[in-house]
Amino acid sequence: MKSIDRALYISVNKLSLVEYPQTDDRALYDDWLDPDTQIGYNVIFIDMFGDFHARKIRQRFFAMIHSISINCCYEGSSK
Repeated sequence: MKSIDRALYISVNKLSLVEYPQTDDRALYDDWLDPDTQIGYNVIFIDMFGDFHARKIRQRFFAMIHSISINCCYEGSSK
């Protein structure tokens, strides 16, 4: 998978907070479809990807947690 350039918000040791580009919507959507995630948030997620992708992010700050050591990102937000 090709790595994309992201704005870097902060970086410490092996982790950094980086920009969440809209190209990450598919990975975030797939995460929400995971049954364990739905149980943890006590929600059944039934939106189609097109509806999910069209939504505006309403959080003040939305970023990906980037593991520098394995070059992988995880989503996160703050309300």
